[in-house]
Amino acid sequence: MKAVINAVAPLILDEASSVRETLLELLRALPPQSVEPHSSLIMLYVHSAMTHLTPEVRADSTRFLDYLVDVAPAEVARLSFLKTLNCFFPLFGWPLEDSSATALNSRVTLAASAVTTGLSFGAKASKAKITHLQSLDKLLSMALDSAWAESNSSACLFHPDTSKFLLTETPTPYLSLELFTSKASQITVTEDLNDRVAAIKSTYLIPLKRGLDESLKNGGQPGRIAKNILSTLDSLD
Repeated sequence: MKAVINAVAPLILDEASSVRETLLELLRALPPQSVEPHSSLIMLYVHSAMTHLTPEVRADSTRFLDYLVDVAPAEVARLSFLKTLNCFFPLFGWPLEDSSATALNSRVTLAASAVTTGLSFGAKASKAKITHLQSLDKLLSMALDSAWAESNSSACLFHPDTSKFLLTETPTPYLSLELFTSKASQITVTEDLNDRVAAIKSTYLIPLKRGLDESLKNGGQPGRIAKNILSTLDSLD
């Protein structure tokens, strides 16, 4: 399976829509348990697609993200949650900075929105924005769901420290320790729900709400999805 994933994952960035569509059909046909160990590799290309120069590639990027959330939710939440959130900001053209900087650079932000997202005019642009908002809603609902997080946490077996001496069921279990890096880098691994909530509150909550408020004002289906996401974020307080 590793050879298959290595061969097909780069096709997420293919500029031909028929190739991307066929790839998605192929991935959906694969057994989820076989894909999960390779989800981090696929996610690298998903992140590249979300920030790609070609609007059509960006438009399909969150379809692959939705697929990974379905087949490997635990790995997405643990290894890719923060990096994926970072990619959503340029995808929507939302600034990831304080409100004062946004006010000073409003013209730059609007220009960046048109260039980086391609969501300017037309039915295709509107459909792409709805797809991206639905994907963001799906990601946050999964990663910030306390019931889901509890069901995926390690159970206590016989003794509180038993799990420390068992073989892990997740790929790259010690990635957060940065054992194989030459220097410390920004932490991107969120081992549990508390880590994800803390990261949201410290870095992403205000800029997310700022961008979602704009979608809420526009109304329609984007507004309804934005309202649902805002409800999820408000539940963290």
